[in-house]
Amino acid sequence: MTHTANIKISSYRNIDQIDQAQWDKLTGGNPLASSGWLQTVELTFNGLLRPLYVRAESNTGHLLGTAVCYVADKGPVVGDFDHMVLGRLKKPMHGIGLSFMPLLICCPLYAYGRHILLSSAVESGRERHVIAAILDHIEHEAKSRGLSLAFTNITSDERILMNELEARQYIYAYDLPHSCLDIAWETFDGYLLDLNKRGKHIRKNVKKEMNRLRRKGVEIQSITDPAATANRLIELLNLNSQRHNGLPFMFSQDFFIALKDHMGAKATIYGAFRGQELNGVCIQLNSHKEGHVTFVGVDHHAAGNDHSYFNLFFYEPINRAIKLGQRRLYFDRLMYTAKRRRGCRFIDTCIFYKPHKKNRKLFVKFWFAILTLWNRRIGPVAEE
Repeated sequence: MTHTANIKISSYRNIDQIDQAQWDKLTGGNPLASSGWLQTVELTFNGLLRPLYVRAESNTGHLLGTAVCYVADKGPVVGDFDHMVLGRLKKPMHGIGLSFMPLLICCPLYAYGRHILLSSAVESGRERHVIAAILDHIEHEAKSRGLSLAFTNITSDERILMNELEARQYIYAYDLPHSCLDIAWETFDGYLLDLNKRGKHIRKNVKKEMNRLRRKGVEIQSITDPAATANRLIELLNLNSQRHNGLPFMFSQDFFIALKDHMGAKATIYGAFRGQELNGVCIQLNSHKEGHVTFVGVDHHAAGNDHSYFNLFFYEPINRAIKLGQRRLYFDRLMYTAKRRRGCRFIDTCIFYKPHKKNRKLFVKFWFAILTLWNRRIGPVAEE
């Protein structure tokens, strides 16, 4: 525990040590920063992540802000920091002893732009003060463990945090943009009609993909009780992860059950069924303001060319988001051309990093410059 200028800051190892109702009020409607998602990650993540939750309060006991950090060790896991900054070079770099890990990483898993969550009670002139105090505490936690420190998936709406990190001489790189769809339609038919602005044949092609699914006898259904199909659901996500990353899915066999237990109706699981055969799955995490399409997996051998993937990944989540009255739906990175055609725009993200050993600073600057050039080359221009 640390005290600084009338702010008391504490660290916790488990999210259930913190008042979860208070925590969830600070998330800004992002389900990936919610206590339910954080608890699911704690219980079922396969990698070497040890949570560190930071809580700042006033001397009178009022909650001011929170942050999610993880002590992350090196391992064969998709989505770890080495995977993010080394990409396909991760394995050969590990072979010659080069790694950015272990480190303390600040960001809820799979979340964007939710690093330091501030209470609405913090006055506008005091925001920087609270953020700086929380940063001081996080840096102390990293230093005491002999770890480097990283902030990932930072977006431009976190300008106060970015300015503070730059002032503290963190090294930064541009990451690939992530994708979102701004919901501006009353109905799914309105969305389809609006696709005409995206290109001459886009609306027609989308309707073909939806109709083909029906002709093949496939129905997209919500899975409210994943226990009966949990093994198959994990198998589908393993197929997707092995196909694209050469590694198994990052969560354990209990993932789907834990997800529903801790997130309830905020977690929607879609299945692509041909009769009793389950050949595809998609997970959408929701709040009243926004949705996040987090994971998708399709058995392409069993599904054939029935367009299950596009229906699970795009059309069912978009339809659901419109019905829920959400303002925005997020789709993560890559597949930029397909996403642009379906109405998405792109938002820049950055990585900020402070090496524990000063003699590594020159190498990190060199590597991050290459990483920025590469990401700018393969990623689209962001549309903030």
